Amino acid sequence: SENSPAPFDFIKENQIQVYDDKIIINVKDASISKYAPTGSMLPVLDSGSNGIRIKPTSEADIHIGDIISFKQETNGEKLSIVHRVIEIGTDINGTYFITKGDNNPVSDGKIRFKDIEYITIGVIW
Repeated sequence: SENSPAPFDFIKENQIQVYDDKIIINVKDASISKYAPTGSMLPVLDSGSNGIRIKPTSEADIHIGDIISFKQETNGEKLSIVHRVIEIGTDINGTYFITKGDNNPVSDGKIRFKDIEYITIGVIW
């Protein structure tokens, strides 16, 4: 949405090589992600989007505006959720991240680093 902060610039220009027949993006330990057709992250992500993701190594890798995937228990089932970080804070249990789908009216509550699986560093449509 128009109020969503932009993600951190993980991929620098010197990591991208453009050729006549291909584009190479040099990112260590990246993988491709697909998305469920929930609509929570439209228009940025949908089921046809191909995400490029990395595993964060520390809390410092995650910034406000980043799109992360994390595990959250809903109705006794652990689901993988992909939403944007809208706030970072600290409480008695340490650092937490508040996330929200761009099209969702409410946040997901506090997410801890141990539950974060990936940071989306690029999307190809």
